[in-house]
Amino acid sequence: MSSRSSLGPAVLYGSAMALLATAAALAWFSHGVSQEALASVTRHTARIAFGYFFVTFTASVWFVLRSTPVTRWLLSNRRHLGLSFAIVHVVHLLALASLFAVRGEVPDPVTLVGGGLAYVLLALLVLTSNRAARIRLGRRWRTLHLVGCWYLWAIFTQSYLGRLDPVAGAEPYAVFVALSAMALAVPLLRAWAFIRRRTPRPATPVGAS
Repeated sequence: MSSRSSLGPAVLYGSAMALLATAAALAWFSHGVSQEALASVTRHTARIAFGYFFVTFTASVWFVLRSTPVTRWLLSNRRHLGLSFAIVHVVHLLALASLFAVRGEVPDPVTLVGGGLAYVLLALLVLTSNRAARIRLGRRWRTLHLVGCWYLWAIFTQSYLGRLDPVAGAEPYAVFVALSAMALAVPLLRAWAFIRRRTPRPATPVGAS
């Protein structure tokens, strides 16, 4: 493997580790060893995970809309983007489980079923995130990954839109506005790219420079 081909994964996994370490450090410096620190890690890992998910799920969109070195890099490293998302999201799950344990609480059944299914699908996406699985599953591979990604999108979207209700008292409110806007932009961007793929491009006149 060339140094150039290994640079993408190294950057993505390294950045994921750095962001996780930063979230933990900020929580510790702000709250010490406490429930508030765990709650802070839970919140920030969810937002970091969503950032990776957003870029992963829209990587092909940016390439279709405009082919540049950046969009080509994102597309070629989409698998590693997805795996980076999985790493961060698993850390989020561990932090959340620890928070519930410290508080002596049990998530409600809807959260357990809905969130549990999200992690089951995430595990399937990770296990099939390779060429061998893609060849073996054929068309079912694309179906699995589309269903899994759209379900994860629905979980994120429902979570962030729910916090836009003033009664929810989400803080900082502007963060949830931005996250909700990003979530709602995903289907619009993918629809736009879908239309662009199927719109015939005008032929270049013979002799045109």
